[in-house]
Formats: sequence, structure tokens, C-alpha cells
Amino acid sequence: MKLGPMEGTPEEIKGFIQDNGLQVEKFFQAHEEPISTIWFVVPAVIVITSIAFFTLLTMPKSGTSTFVFLAGCAAALWLATNIQLRFKNIRASRGVLICCVLFLLVALGVINPSDLLAEARKWKN
Repeated sequence: MKLGPMEGTPEEIKGFIQDNGLQVEKFFQAHEEPISTIWFVVPAVIVITSIAFFTLLTMPKSGTSTFVFLAGCAAALWLATNIQLRFKNIRASRGVLICCVLFLLVALGVINPSDLLAEARKWKN
């Protein structure tokens, strides 16, 4: 086993670190378990359901549409957070969040589909 400039068996390296008065736990981190797929599926399904709600139903009540829109935005934020935690890529997280919110706004009728790219460029900066 090789650890930086040191080479030896794991026991020798552990003994070297302990002999010099250092704590092994501060040098080695436990391997993180990957985030389960269900943590990505649930918010994605909520966002898709919200978009389908606005697209398929004609003129829902104002309170209902506000609740569905906010639930879709919260799920989009949840999905972006999961992507950030799993892949540690802020650009991907930001892109997913912006796309989900823009699609929700298009489904709600606030933005026209033809204006979608112009809005995305404004939100990018």
C-alpha cells in the first residue's frame, strides 16, 4: 500500500502514524455511500406531476395552482440539492433548478414557450 511518499502494509502505516502521536481517524475518511436513486425519482415525479397538472387541467382554482406551483418549485430545489450532494457539480444543480422552474412557468402560462430561451439566458447570469 502506498500513501503519499510512504509505502508499506496498512498496519505499518497505521503504526507509523500512531507512533508519531497522530490520530489515524483525522487522516482517513470513511467512504460515503451514494445517494439512493429514490431521492432523485421522488422530486422528479413531483415536478413532472406539477407540469402535467398545469398542462392537462384547464384553469384550476387560484389557490390550488399556487400550491401546485410551489410544490413543483420545492421539488425542483430538492432535486437540485440532491444533484449537488451526489455529483458535487454546481453548474448541473443550477441548470436543473432553472430548467425545472422555467418549465413550471411555461406550464402555468406565465411565460410563452417561444420566450423560454430568452428567459433562460437572463436567469443564467
